[in-house]
Order: sequence, then C-alpha cells, then structure tokens
Amino acid sequence: AARMLLIPGERVRADELARLGAVERTVPDGEALGAARALAASVAAGDPALLEAGVRLLRDSGHLDRTSALGVENGYWWQAASAAHREPTPPAASPS
Repeated sequence: AARMLLIPGERVRADELARLGAVERTVPDGEALGAARALAASVAAGDPALLEAGVRLLRDSGHLDRTSALGVENGYWWQAASAAHREPTPPAASPS
C-alpha cells in the first residue's frame, strides 16, 4: 500500500506514511534536524561491527522468509561479536 502512495509523486503526510509502515517514526514540525542529529550521534557511538552486521542483515535478508532471515541474522551477529573481541571498539572521544 505504501508503494502506491509514492508512485504518483503526490505529497503524503508523514503520519500516513508511519501508519503504513513506510517510515520508522515521525517528529513534530521543526524538530527533524535535531532528531536526525540525535540519531546520527547514537549510530556513531555504537559498535562499528554491530552496525555493519545490521546493515548487511537489512540488505541481505529482505527477500527471505522469517526462518531463513533469522538464520542470516544469527550468523551476522556471531561474526560481529567475534570481530568485536578481536578488534575492540575504541572509547568514544570526549566532547571538547
């Protein structure tokens, strides 16, 4: 259903896209930049190996059934955990 809203090129309200599952979340008018910066800071503070595993999982499992996708997820998380033990994440830089 969400795809059909986007094809004609018409404007669609954010709350409608959220209802359809086409966007993860919405923020009040005027707060998008702050919310984007907070999300970026959260991603940047995370473990790079886990972030990479999450991105690969999203890329590689969208076409799979639930059981197969869970198997792929399990493999990626094990790889990320192994990498994290070999290459520890450096501590976050302190604000200056």
